[in-house]
Amino acid sequence: MWRIAFHFLRWAALSGLYLAFSGQISVAEVTAGLLAALLATSYVMLVRHMTDRAFSIPAPPRAVVAQAARALVVDVFRVGAVLARAPFSGQNGRFVREPAALSHDGPSAAGGRAIAIIAASIAPNSYVIDAKRDTLELHRLADVSPSAEHEGTR
Repeated sequence: MWRIAFHFLRWAALSGLYLAFSGQISVAEVTAGLLAALLATSYVMLVRHMTDRAFSIPAPPRAVVAQAARALVVDVFRVGAVLARAPFSGQNGRFVREPAALSHDGPSAAGGRAIAIIAASIAPNSYVIDAKRDTLELHRLADVSPSAEHEGTR
């Protein structure tokens, strides 16, 4: 019984997301959202039924999540302060290079590179401009001292 309720909740959530991203509520959009969510939910049910093992990704340790959340909040305030001063100071950021272990060999190399680039770009203060073999070229809006940069990753 709980599986049916879970699949119904998944269907309802996917329908809601479709409507939120569509930007309008009309009969056509509601119908399309309901059908798209039905297809996605049916696909998940089919894959779960056909496989012998359940697909799961282990959750990261709480300490890592807490440090990342703290670093994100600090970064948001740091960037907010820079943006508030920008009309008066004319500061527009700078380009920096950071070391990165981007493997170019093996079957999972493309996925690893994508995750490294997304992880570096998701912070409000940095955006990846180019990814080289051993470095990432970033644009940073606010200057960050090396100790402050790594305080959330210890």
